[in-house]
Amino acid sequence: MRRMASNPAPKNGNWPLWTAVSLLLSTTALLAQFPGASVRGIVTDIEGRALVGVRVAATQSATGFTQTITTGLKGEYYFGSLPRGVYRLEFALDGYQPRANQGVELAVGAKREENTILSRQGESGGSNVTQVLEKMFPPQPLPVDTLSSSVSVVVEEDKILNLPLANRNIYSLFLLQPGVTSQAAIVRRGLSFSVHGQRVSGSNYLLDGADNNDIVLTGPVTVTSAEATQEFRMVRSSFSAENGRATSFVAEVVTRSGGNRFHGSLFEFLANDKLNANTFENNTNAQPRPAFRQHQCAYYASGPI
Repeated sequence: MRRMASNPAPKNGNWPLWTAVSLLLSTTALLAQFPGASVRGIVTDIEGRALVGVRVAATQSATGFTQTITTGLKGEYYFGSLPRGVYRLEFALDGYQPRANQGVELAVGAKREENTILSRQGESGGSNVTQVLEKMFPPQPLPVDTLSSSVSVVVEEDKILNLPLANRNIYSLFLLQPGVTSQAAIVRRGLSFSVHGQRVSGSNYLLDGADNNDIVLTGPVTVTSAEATQEFRMVRSSFSAENGRATSFVAEVVTRSGGNRFHGSLFEFLANDKLNANTFENNTNAQPRPAFRQHQCAYYASGPI
């Protein structure tokens, strides 16, 4: 057996300090992974001229997370990787009235366009008039997504918690989407979802942006509980370059994250045959209602770190 040499402990009795220093020197940085949303747009003056050097800040309302960039030569700006949530976009340029767009909601993997008009300081018909007109006549969303060719759907938290789930599995909600079928003949090989007739093995499961694929069972390695899931997106066709590997569908799941306030809940999900009616087949064959009892108790808590 090969014996590894070890350094003797310092003789001055400060071994806890040396241990802490050694641990700090041996650590490596880990970058957080998440399926980011993106926001782009163009900043102009009231005459339509592009404004260069506008400071654009995107601040998440729940956590205070902020990213800041400046507009380019054509007045364009682009945030390519923002965590999901509700944001406030602030625009500032010397000599111009500042502007803030509130309530910019970004879902997982969303692509959004926010164009803005700034007015000069003291200029008639300033940003106040522009904001009043926008409130009176809000821009209507286009029926066609002009920023992405992918066909996808987002399932929000309220749907995940309120819709019935088979075995409390969030992925069973895939069957509510058009073109999605379940192949019971190979149910032992994972979740067995097929989209538009594609192979079951052509799926790609992502959890907070990290790979979550079980290449043996053709399904996710980890299935998060419904209460721990914030929302998820299912991309069914026309995948963009960021979603490689898949030919059938891409499932992007985002778990709950903390905020600036402490909150949580205690809950129980109950299933009992006393609350259910008997099936038609059992009634026809004079069979009693089968016994079924299921209790799922849990809690969650979150807050600032």
